[in-house]
Amino acid sequence: MVRAKWITALAVATMLASGACGHEQEHLGEGRSPIAAEGVKTTATGGNSAGGTGGNSAGGTGGSPAGGNAAGGNSAGGMGGSPAGGNAAGGSSGNAGGSAGNAGAGGGGDPCAYVVCEDGDPCTVNVCLEDGSCAAFPGNDGASCGPNTECGKTSCLDGICQWDPCDDGNPCTQDACAEGGECSHTPLSDGTECWSASLCGASATCISGDCVAGAPVDCADGNPETADYCDPDLFCQQAGAPNLQPAQVARGAFVTGIKMGDSTVWEVGATPANRLVQVRNAGGGAFNGVFKIAEGHAHALAIKSNDGSVWAWGTSAAGELGTGPNQAGTATPVAVMLAADTPLVGMGDVAAGANTSYALGADGKVRAWGRNAFGQLGDGTRTDRNRPIVVQQLNGGDLTNIVAISAAYFGALGLRDDGTVWAWGANAGGECGDEAPSPWATRAGRIRTVAGAFMNNVTAIAGGQFASIALRSDGTVWAWGDDRQGQLGDRSNAIRARAGQIPGLGQVVEIGAGRQFFFARKQDGSVWAWGRVIGDGRDERNGPPTVQRTPVQIFRPGNQALTAQALSQGPAADHGAVIYNVGFGVWTWGQNRHGQLGDGTRQDRLLPVEMLPP
Repeated sequence: MVRAKWITALAVATMLASGACGHEQEHLGEGRSPIAAEGVKTTATGGNSAGGTGGNSAGGTGGSPAGGNAAGGNSAGGMGGSPAGGNAAGGSSGNAGGSAGNAGAGGGGDPCAYVVCEDGDPCTVNVCLEDGSCAAFPGNDGASCGPNTECGKTSCLDGICQWDPCDDGNPCTQDACAEGGECSHTPLSDGTECWSASLCGASATCISGDCVAGAPVDCADGNPETADYCDPDLFCQQAGAPNLQPAQVARGAFVTGIKMGDSTVWEVGATPANRLVQVRNAGGGAFNGVFKIAEGHAHALAIKSNDGSVWAWGTSAAGELGTGPNQAGTATPVAVMLAADTPLVGMGDVAAGANTSYALGADGKVRAWGRNAFGQLGDGTRTDRNRPIVVQQLNGGDLTNIVAISAAYFGALGLRDDGTVWAWGANAGGECGDEAPSPWATRAGRIRTVAGAFMNNVTAIAGGQFASIALRSDGTVWAWGDDRQGQLGDRSNAIRARAGQIPGLGQVVEIGAGRQFFFARKQDGSVWAWGRVIGDGRDERNGPPTVQRTPVQIFRPGNQALTAQALSQGPAADHGAVIYNVGFGVWTWGQNRHGQLGDGTRQDRLLPVEMLPP
């Protein structure tokens, strides 16, 4: 067997530091570590014949096991390795001393058939790409990945094994490990500065152990026809628009995006003072005229209302910006292009996953571009694309009559006008159903219920990592995929490729997704969540995410039920957000390491907090 091995962690670190195998990721201008690292496939030691590539004679690809290759021992054009016992048809002689020959003439066969991609890293998901190379993706968040002590533990987060000592992430506490292994978090003195002052407000200071934002600058100009706000770079601004109230919220891994009522776009996450900043075009003016946005792992999409054109910004690790070859990451929106001189227009919806982008056209077809290691572009291949292609269904024709789309972390869902649900992409956990192949579905297949019939009467869909859900017209919610983090909401703790109804959850009018959790809004406005969520909304202590195997209600401070007017989508996000009709109007909770909750801090929140206005 040809076994794909990985370079050591030290070598990876060295290569990333030198830029050899990483991609600089930009979202709001911030550099980010790569979501996927290309593996280096090696062969066991041994001599190779002259002219061979990786140990093969002319034209061969892939390495042979220990032992030198005899001259001419591999067939020209062969790919991959055949089982022990010499060369398959087309070779002229065996491998001298080898235990496995190389595959037959013409380059046929699956290049991944005899490749095992395993880097030994408990914090990554490894996959063999279509060309036989290996790639690693972040996964297994929360899993133990090293030794634990009384004062801390090691666990996976965003693909990295991190040491989590007594640090609670709060800049207003002094963290220490006391005798006996107990962590202590002593509040700093009131008035201690925890965030520097900016053009838009005084410095944040510690009060009773919390980092409290300073008084904001008053930019009101007394004109009721303008929306007054402070830009951290430009100071006070007056926008001649109806309002700056949130109209849509989208969540990424590091960023929360908001489309305002005046069609401008704002984002928070790795931003000054952990506050909202306005997305601007290349000329420095406001990026406006937008009617829909989506946030992926580290990139964002928007549709303009005048022509349905799609715009993208953020990282460009796998072509997810859709502008063609050689597109670097950018903090300013760029137009997605079908060809060098042909922009993508006429779109009505967008969705974004992990380095993958989707757009739904007025013709009912889905366009996809970016990462395709799991078949998440739905074009029958696993080849990355830097320009949009049309998603296909299992019979090879275009997937048509789609009325809504939802990105999952490594795949996507489409809702057809007949109420059926179609899925494609990663399928190791059954998230694409049992009509599609496993472990990846490179074309879209339909989802069945546990009774065996194809799902119908579906009005909304939402995809996460390893599981998906659908809302039916009767107000019930159905789930399928991997329940090991509680995403199916039925305590099954199993993998199920067919949709089953979530017990006890009814009268639902809207659904949303996070990376490994889902939430729903009922007719009365109450919000319910399940899966790997941050607490149950009633625990005010900062702690790790907990698995909720059945839906639990989310509460605001003071043990008040959180009610919402609209939910948000974020298949790459570990935080939640809803639009609410009080104050600025956005409440967030969950992971806040990049300031994505927009509350002026980087402290994780178990209880919903109100996002600070611009």
